[in-house]
Order: sequence, then structure tokens, then C-alpha cells
Amino acid sequence: KKSVFISLALAIPYGGLLELMQQYFYTDRHGSWLDFLANATGAVSGIWVYKKYKHHPMVKKILG
Repeated sequence: KKSVFISLALAIPYGGLLELMQQYFYTDRHGSWLDFLANATGAVSGIWVYKKYKHHPMVKKILG
């Protein structure tokens, strides 16, 4: 549970920082709340998929 919290505590703010940088530091890009929401949803979905399939033989082979 601690690793899930740490993963989300790193991934979600990172996605937010990317959107802020796109809004304020790049002239050809713009930040979007929907992109931030998509980033956060992807982080949560990635953890869910990992937890669901971490015991699958192919996943074990890929992860070593």
C-alpha cells in the first residue's frame, strides 16, 4: 500500500507539472486540465492493471 501511495504521489504531481510547463514555458504548447485528468487516470489505471496481472506468467517473464 505504501508503494501505491508513493507511485501516485509522484506520478500525479509530475503530470501536473508537465501541464504547467506546457502552459507557461513553451510557446507552441498549452496546458489542459483534461490532459492532467488523463495523466492522473493513467497513473491510477496503471497501478490497477499491475495489481490485477502481476502474477500472470507473461508479466513475471517481462519483469524478471
